Amino acid sequence: MYWYTYPPYGRWAAATLIVIAAFVIELRPVPTVAYPFAARDIAVGEPVDAGSVSFRDVPTGLLPDTRGYGYATRPVDAGEPLTPGTMTAADPIPQDWWLVTVPLPQHVIPGTPARAVLDTGIVDVVIAAPGRSDGFDARAFGTVAVPPAGAADVARAAADGSLVVLVRP
Repeated sequence: MYWYTYPPYGRWAAATLIVIAAFVIELRPVPTVAYPFAARDIAVGEPVDAGSVSFRDVPTGLLPDTRGYGYATRPVDAGEPLTPGTMTAADPIPQDWWLVTVPLPQHVIPGTPARAVLDTGIVDVVIAAPGRSDGFDARAFGTVAVPPAGAADVARAAADGSLVVLVRP
């Protein structure tokens, strides 16, 4: 007769062991590493130092390794992880160069070499900050670092509106 069969104790025990093993695996400690996050808002080209960084524990291998601090390549919001894509290792602006505000695209990265085309010739420059629009003008204005020999010519052409900055895609 069918009603005299034994209850499936073996299946119940196997199911209980599987559930217990799942809990043990889920609740085991995950290895973590201290990772740098922005402690405050960081502007493009601003140096990232120990004062602008806070460390948080994240699972090992979740975020790419960073190689120290550097300069921000884009605006970084407070609480955002400082990945290699948000920082560059070296100062993008040479020491004795001048900064000039010029019309620039918004997608350029600080430290990118570019060329300023003037009526009088071409001057090699370095992007210091990408273009930002104020909403009133269709153009976006950013800054470029200019060598001392060409700073006056670039500033004059920028003021005249006859300056074009060439940037590689």
